[in-house]
Amino acid sequence: SCFTSTYDDYIVRLVDLVPSSTGADLQFLASTNGGSSYLAGSTYEQVTVNNSTSNAGLTSAGSVGTAVLTFFPNVDAGVEFVGASANINFYNPLGTVLNKSFDWSGHFGLQAAPRKYFQQGTGFIDNSSAINAIRFQFSSGNIASGTIRCYGVAK
Repeated sequence: SCFTSTYDDYIVRLVDLVPSSTGADLQFLASTNGGSSYLAGSTYEQVTVNNSTSNAGLTSAGSVGTAVLTFFPNVDAGVEFVGASANINFYNPLGTVLNKSFDWSGHFGLQAAPRKYFQQGTGFIDNSSAINAIRFQFSSGNIASGTIRCYGVAK
């Protein structure tokens, strides 16, 4: 995991993540035991705002109490699109008093309609334990290509 006691603020960059299967959702999970298992049940909440290159209009969505957090839905694996990319800010993931929060800004190619989407969102982990490992995965198949980077922000 990228989270250590050296920092209390982190930036995770997703760079051109592409699923091995078209139409998979890019998902996020968090762990309190170093990645031996990941939080499930009604743990994750999110609010997102989207717009697309077809200017289909601004849309927003929210979810409460989900077993996994979906960053980007229905991601395209075709070369004519862009990979899923984002900057994600994690605030005090190792804290043990408050539930966890993070926000992101990113883009992805949507498989269901041939367009590119921009998305901003805020997520919450309904758990006050230290989050010491995170996982990104696609809902089906693997991450075929792309890079995930983690940076600690100096205190």
